Amino acid sequence: MTPAEFAALCTPEARRILEANLATAPADFALRYRDPALATQLKYLQRSRTKLPALYAVRGIVPPLAFEQCSSEAAAAAKDMSGATCLDLTCGLGIDTQHFARTFTQVVAIEQNPVLADVVRYNLGLLGLHNVTVHTETAENFVAHYTGAPFDWIYLDPARRDDRGKKVFLPEDCEPNFVALLPQLRAMGRRIFVKLSPMYDVDAALRQFPEVAEVGVLSLQNECKELWLRFEATDRKPRVVVQCEKNGILQVFEKQDITENAIVTKEVIPQFILEPDVAFYKARMLAGLFAQHYPHLHGTLTASDGFFLAENIDPAFPGRIFRILQVFAYQPKKIMAWLKQEKIGQINILQRNFPASTAEIRAALRIKEGGSLFLIATMLDGERMAWIGERVI
Repeated sequence: MTPAEFAALCTPEARRILEANLATAPADFALRYRDPALATQLKYLQRSRTKLPALYAVRGIVPPLAFEQCSSEAAAAAKDMSGATCLDLTCGLGIDTQHFARTFTQVVAIEQNPVLADVVRYNLGLLGLHNVTVHTETAENFVAHYTGAPFDWIYLDPARRDDRGKKVFLPEDCEPNFVALLPQLRAMGRRIFVKLSPMYDVDAALRQFPEVAEVGVLSLQNECKELWLRFEATDRKPRVVVQCEKNGILQVFEKQDITENAIVTKEVIPQFILEPDVAFYKARMLAGLFAQHYPHLHGTLTASDGFFLAENIDPAFPGRIFRILQVFAYQPKKIMAWLKQEKIGQINILQRNFPASTAEIRAALRIKEGGSLFLIATMLDGERMAWIGERVI
């Protein structure tokens, strides 16, 4: 977005036109108004309705690239950070900054792009958030010259693309390189929160940063959104936590020092197959989840990357639950015969800890993806198994 485009979007006339066309298809709008910048703003304002509902409600300005790269408001609100002062070194569109403005007395935000910094200031004004100071400079420059009092929290969400636009996920490859800045940041802040790519590995984080206080994984609607590191002075071993949304409620789980051998199981006739939220696979917390938080779900954990079998369910279980309709030893011809008998022409396929991919399973069964039923494939006691199920939660 250019300075001229930003200025034009701030005018009462532009805001009136956008307000009057919120339900208009951007392509139709573009034909009528012949203003590419205004048509683009309408498109991204419409897209912000679910991802950025507060910003949409005040008809904030939403630059395309900043929209694609920013956190959702739901992900921002999941950050348990509050206090007197916060430094956001990677402001971007300011979605996390908006959240911090509601949980801190004062916020300092750093954004090196002058136009984006102006967008953030404008949007904060629309939202009625007046306790944020936005500096237009690089994070490295601000850190190098800062001489004030320590912040309660310092927040970073480094850009995860290199100079050629290629996606990166290792902390030292992101911009700014918080690994290089970490010694200075520790002198500037009592606590440091770093958001990283969900592609980064939890165990790799614990190896690379043995001094970290917490490694966390956030999942919204069963989609892994981010991995974070939290640094603060502590003498305890690092925590591994999962935050996941279930029916609009954010649940928090902490990894326990439990092995799968500690899980108490009994012989049951399973009625349900449970797939935990993706965040638990990412954090390798399946055994602890089952044994500590759901001990009443007597059943079998098929593998560290498999599924649970259970004779009863808890509606609050963080993940998907399927009622078992049919069980097969994985033999494609027999499964195909049953599908044909039941006149099932399409089925959703899930697999974990299984020697064939979902595409290979679908090809072997000669069936299309879709419908209301699921074929769930995994290994159980060394045998290839397949369950036909319907989702209940």
